[in-house]
Amino acid sequence: MTAPRSFRRRWAPFLLVVAIVFVPALAVVSTIVADRLGYCVNNILPGELGLNVDPYVQNVTETSASVVWRSAAEKEGLVRWQGPEEQVSEMALEPSRLQVARLVDLEPATQYSYTVYIGELEFAGTLTTAPPATTSVTIAALGDSGTASQAQYDVAAQLRLASPDLVLHTGDVVYRRGALCHYGPKYFAPYGEMIRHVPVYPAIGNHDLMAADGRAYFESFDLPSASGSKSEAYYSFDYGPVHIVSLSSEVYESGTAADVGAQRAWLESDLADNDRPWTIVTIHRPPYSSTSGKTSESVRDDLVPVFEAFEVDLVLSGHAHNYERTNDINGVVYIVTGGGGADLYDVGTSEWTAHSAREHHFVRIDVSPDALEVVAISRDGTIFDQISIDR
Repeated sequence: MTAPRSFRRRWAPFLLVVAIVFVPALAVVSTIVADRLGYCVNNILPGELGLNVDPYVQNVTETSASVVWRSAAEKEGLVRWQGPEEQVSEMALEPSRLQVARLVDLEPATQYSYTVYIGELEFAGTLTTAPPATTSVTIAALGDSGTASQAQYDVAAQLRLASPDLVLHTGDVVYRRGALCHYGPKYFAPYGEMIRHVPVYPAIGNHDLMAADGRAYFESFDLPSASGSKSEAYYSFDYGPVHIVSLSSEVYESGTAADVGAQRAWLESDLADNDRPWTIVTIHRPPYSSTSGKTSESVRDDLVPVFEAFEVDLVLSGHAHNYERTNDINGVVYIVTGGGGADLYDVGTSEWTAHSAREHHFVRIDVSPDALEVVAISRDGTIFDQISIDR
């Protein structure tokens, strides 16, 4: 049965106006809600998600480094690089959306310039290979950052001013679900200038794994592979006088007993072979935190005895959106650095607390063969905590 013609004439314009106003508004509201919940609207629409990311540096050793980029469509790539002797090397890559160019046969502690050609586009940057163990280095560390907030951008500006040789990230790189479409505005935009020259080494956090089991995280970071592990969820590398280990706290939340045992066994073997003067560990969930509900008892029970037995010097974690440094606990100092940009949590004190603060911040670590100095720097550049550890 059809409506009378007079009814259609009377109500059709009204219904048309409602459709014109309401449907786009509903689409906008749905998109905003999806974004706040950490879902990518692109992922539920037909077609594949495209994301353009300018070239950036990853996985730097004394003799090699990676240059990584992403294109919305499959494209060929060409990389040219040269060191101080101005001998030019180049590498051509087959068409792909995600490109990882591994530059090899480099010299230690040497700056190289590189140029990437993607179709008609040209990008330039520099990278510096890792120095030997006798050299001093500057490391920055932060966590729980990826919200595209003003606080994140303020901390990123202070990071650039610190001129670190590398950056350690304590996890939750991109909120809320670590989705690929959010890496652009919440990771590559805030740090784009820095990462053209400086490598970032993350520890995987709970939010990093929510979308597609961490696919965007594992694709965005070209990391060292731990011997015998299933992925880059945990790994280690040497940089100057420091041996750096990145562990997965999430294996205690969603892994099996076998997964937990495999990581611990690998860690013990890795630390037994360590010959660097200093050892720094990063892990997302902290073994010690005065923020309600943020301490991981599983990490503390399983890994703290290993840290102590192998004389780890410093353990960095996130998860609690604030700053907290412990006293020396059986030779190990623990620092929560989770103030990289996400909304802050209140923090109290515990029997182990040396200093705590509700601050957006990052940590600068200056390391020589004989000394390790940690400085906590707020989003406005103020130093609000520091400690020196001597051999």
